[in-house]
Amino acid sequence: MKPRHSFVITAALFFPVKASLRRTVANDRNRYRNPNESAYTKQCKALVSEIEEGPEKEGSVSWNQELNCETSGGEIFTIEDTPLEWIQSNLASNTLISGDSDLILPIGATVNHDIGKIKPNGPTEFRNRPVKGKRRKLAVVQGVRTVLVVRVRASGGETTQSMAALADSVFGAASGLANANDPVNLRSQVLECSYNKLEFVPLTDRTRVTQNFGGSDIVNGAVTVDVNTAVSEGHTVMRNAITS
Repeated sequence: MKPRHSFVITAALFFPVKASLRRTVANDRNRYRNPNESAYTKQCKALVSEIEEGPEKEGSVSWNQELNCETSGGEIFTIEDTPLEWIQSNLASNTLISGDSDLILPIGATVNHDIGKIKPNGPTEFRNRPVKGKRRKLAVVQGVRTVLVVRVRASGGETTQSMAALADSVFGAASGLANANDPVNLRSQVLECSYNKLEFVPLTDRTRVTQNFGGSDIVNGAVTVDVNTAVSEGHTVMRNAITS
């Protein structure tokens, strides 16, 4: 789980720009803009997501990393044209700190809300807040963290495993399931790898306030969410539909 941080408020100085220059910039932007795209000017945090690509062969799974922009309102957009090697290099050098670094996009960046993607149209940079008198120190994630497992029913498809099976795979016996039988689960592995310093526990059972939007109650740390988004629209659009 990645810690969230508040945005850094920055002040900007504005200087007069000649009208001819403004028209030239506007014309250059509009010349290449897709009708579904609009200029993106908001500040956002850089997030790196691990994407399961699917099995390369039976019994194996391949993973990829994507760079994302998270807005103050909680929307997440995937940044196009970001090579995996570039992401990993910036992570290794601490130039990019997922969930902490500010993502600096060029003036010509555009966003397509229909597919949940941002096209930078120029070099992307990162900004990290300095710490006076000492080097930056990353937050330590430890203690007991409450986790909710979300099963999705979307337009054209749904998660194949049941809520009970997902809860078992994440929490094992700690889920409270009478027939929990997954001894090697996410909770047990995180607990072991952190030397018992980080523990995932299921969110307590809760009943829906309204039945109008489908889905389910929260049971054993898992819930089913119904969305109208089609599976074909991609994981970025789906993610925003689930969390909205």
